[in-house]
Amino acid sequence: MNKMMKIYIYILSNRYELNTYLPIIYDIKDSILEIFYSLIFVVPNKFKHIYGFVPHDEVNKSIKDFINKYNKMITILTNYGNIDKKYYHINYEKYKPYEKNKELFLP
Repeated sequence: MNKMMKIYIYILSNRYELNTYLPIIYDIKDSILEIFYSLIFVVPNKFKHIYGFVPHDEVNKSIKDFINKYNKMITILTNYGNIDKKYYHINYEKYKPYEKNKELFLP
């Protein structure tokens, strides 16, 4: 998340080119979401002791919060490119290769 915020701030401060670094933000988002979703499989449904929260609900809430913040960041970056930089095409749609080994199977 720190890398993504660094790239986001550097793009807005004109240190990084928007079309060059926007796909990198997408890749970082994919790896962050992959880590979040792997937590769902690792964290137990209930803890042995009561800590005052349900772990799966907290992970799902964190995923939703991250996706909302990410969508706001992408909206700001695309508006920045369209309005301020006058880019006619922003590379915000990226084709992703299909990876068979990344499919998740639940038993």
